Amino acid sequence: MRLRLASSCALVALSVPWMAVASAQTLKRVGIESSDPRALAERFTEEGYDVLEGSVKSDSLELVVSDASLAMLELAGFAPRVLEIGRPYKDIQAEQAAAAGSGDAVPSGYPNGAQILTSMSNSANAFPAICQFVDLTATLGMPATVNGNHLYACKISDNVATDEDEPTMLVLCGSHCRELAVHVIGLDTITKLTTLYGVNSQVTAAVDNYEIWVIPNANPDGYDWVFNVDNLWRKNRRVFAGGIGVDLNRNYNFGWSSPCSGSTFVPDETYKGPSPASEAEVQTVKALQNRERFAKVLDYHSYGSETLWGYLCWGHPWGGMLQLEAIQISLATGYGGAERAPSAHGEQWHDPLAFHGAIGFLTEVGSQFQPTYASALANEVPDAWGGTLYFANRPITLSGHVTDSVTGAPIVAAITYPTATFTNGETNASHAGFGRYHSWLPAGTTQVKFSAPGYASQQFGITATSTSSQVLAVQLVKDTTATFYCTAKTNSLGCVPVMDADGNPSASAGSGFVLSAASVLNKKAGLLFYSTVGANGNPFQGGTLCCKLPIVRTPVQNSGGSASGNDCTGTFVFDFNGYIAAGADPNLVSGANVWSQYWSRDPGFAAPNNTSLSNGTSFTILP
Repeated sequence: MRLRLASSCALVALSVPWMAVASAQTLKRVGIESSDPRALAERFTEEGYDVLEGSVKSDSLELVVSDASLAMLELAGFAPRVLEIGRPYKDIQAEQAAAAGSGDAVPSGYPNGAQILTSMSNSANAFPAICQFVDLTATLGMPATVNGNHLYACKISDNVATDEDEPTMLVLCGSHCRELAVHVIGLDTITKLTTLYGVNSQVTAAVDNYEIWVIPNANPDGYDWVFNVDNLWRKNRRVFAGGIGVDLNRNYNFGWSSPCSGSTFVPDETYKGPSPASEAEVQTVKALQNRERFAKVLDYHSYGSETLWGYLCWGHPWGGMLQLEAIQISLATGYGGAERAPSAHGEQWHDPLAFHGAIGFLTEVGSQFQPTYASALANEVPDAWGGTLYFANRPITLSGHVTDSVTGAPIVAAITYPTATFTNGETNASHAGFGRYHSWLPAGTTQVKFSAPGYASQQFGITATSTSSQVLAVQLVKDTTATFYCTAKTNSLGCVPVMDADGNPSASAGSGFVLSAASVLNKKAGLLFYSTVGANGNPFQGGTLCCKLPIVRTPVQNSGGSASGNDCTGTFVFDFNGYIAAGADPNLVSGANVWSQYWSRDPGFAAPNNTSLSNGTSFTILP
């Protein structure tokens, strides 16, 4: 949040001209001299200014400012020098082409928005078996941008037309539209993943083992503005009473309300928006994040030649692990291991890191926003590919599936870490589609707990290294109190008992379970336990009878006070520990499948005459 550098009256005086000419103004890049530029950069960042991180030198720094922000700097006593005034990038690129003597049109340089989409579509058409061109806005049912644009991605996988049971990865570029090299990095990523498939072993492994989504242009409205009006523009193009645009990389949910979020001052280049995920562009990316639950996320920006990790003013219990991984990405990118904390909260990669158990990072490429196209192709693009390829092949520390122990159906299970302290609402869970999960763990032993409603939780101590990869299949056992009740009278037997169990009762050692029956008048009743399944595959046929338990029968009084029968309402508590210890059934051991069934019949009849049986329910004895 900005700490106003000008007095309130000066701010009011500035607001009128800003509102009047906001749409016509272009931004300015300015330099400020300082005896301590690093401290001044931190101050300006906290106040919402757009500090160019790579510009902080020993005696100066640079900012991109609106006219309103420039006036506030001057009123605060600074003497900013205007180094550049924003203008259409297409003009700059044409001048560069003319100076180089090529005489080529714009397509020989950075592509405009339409050309980015054409390049993506061409890749999908050339490699239809492994690449799809996806209209994310339409597919996910999200709103179009202010200017009516859609967001697009390329999905790349070995069976791209199928929603495969594979981990997913996201490469996102261009949230800040003026950072031209990163859009080309997105297109180059698509090109290399498709053209090198089957040729390069690392590329082939990545495409075979992952579903990789690449978004080269996450801010299409802003990108068009950069090309046609103002090459220094950073935000989207939503119009507010006090200015234009939201910084999309400050608009995501995680940390949006924290002290380290973006600015609340609309004219600022880091304005975070009126509410979390208020922008159509962010809503679309978040919908993709929520659907795919990415295991890996890499966000490209410029500039700074470093990789960003973790949170800014909040702690992460595994910050050391994230920092070490950021160093590895930086090394693979050719930046010598340079890394730092992020510039703010509310950035795109923070949401999957915090809410989906992903491992996410932001890499600042190069040393300027808009190197010549030739320079970008020679430097920023190949550098970024090294980091992307490393990250795509980085093994996931712990992964697998969470399923029902009996049916094998996928389960959405919460994944928590009892020995780690997450204090900012972080979550992780298995995916609904296949029950797949991922978890990134630090070196050493970490307790990992899997929990789902109606199931007994399971906890494991996972020992990991910085490069380890483990697969753990988690089969959860249902854990509920099974009750029996009567259906409506359907025949001369009266009430027909039905087993009602949301899940299967726990049979873990050291515990028992409770089963009850209610309102079975004038019946004899009991409970049967069979271990194993019969030779023909059916329960209760060929299995070993464990026991019969009688239900307590109590007299029932009619309205006149005389006895009308016996109500077989009762409760059983069965202790597996005692039963197993007694050795009554050698088959009743850890891992054995046990079936139970309720029965009742009229007195005086021998079984099976007039016997009513519930559905059977099964469970597995845990260690």
